[in-house]
Amino acid sequence: MKRREMTLNRQHVLENNKNHLVKGRTLAVLIFLTALLLLPMTALAELERYVLDFGDRHIGGRRGQPATLMLKRALKQQYPWINTRNLTLRNVILVAKSRVGRGHAQLRVGRRVSDYYRVAGHPRAFKKNHRKTYDRVRLYSPTYNSRGPWQINLSGNFKVRKIVLIAENHNRRYYDW
Repeated sequence: MKRREMTLNRQHVLENNKNHLVKGRTLAVLIFLTALLLLPMTALAELERYVLDFGDRHIGGRRGQPATLMLKRALKQQYPWINTRNLTLRNVILVAKSRVGRGHAQLRVGRRVSDYYRVAGHPRAFKKNHRKTYDRVRLYSPTYNSRGPWQINLSGNFKVRKIVLIAENHNRRYYDW
């Protein structure tokens, strides 16, 4: 009789342990799912592209000084509803050509400055407006902090067709549920 009671008692203890484990797992899964759903959605910011049209504008520096394109100002002019404080600039695609092929572009974000990037071009193709005559140069942001001015310094004689800004918008309020 004692053996049977001990066996039943053991079975009862094992069933209780299994129930506690199942309840513990269920609780852990519920806590995990709740935490996952309540994470701030700003951490899931997506990269957005803003195309700034310069319409084949001829830009050149004076007396050896580089010409400066103010990117935040151009962004506010072409996209007046955008709040630039919510944007973090990642990189810039410059669609331009230099007259002799020796032009250089440099991205400035805040106080940081990127390396110089060479912009191709040819004297005979400089007056043509065909899209194949333009070089596409990707300028990477020198910092993750996008406070301060966003500028491109152009050393040389250029025609700029457009500039594509690739930035994270931390103010997007949509969800993919």
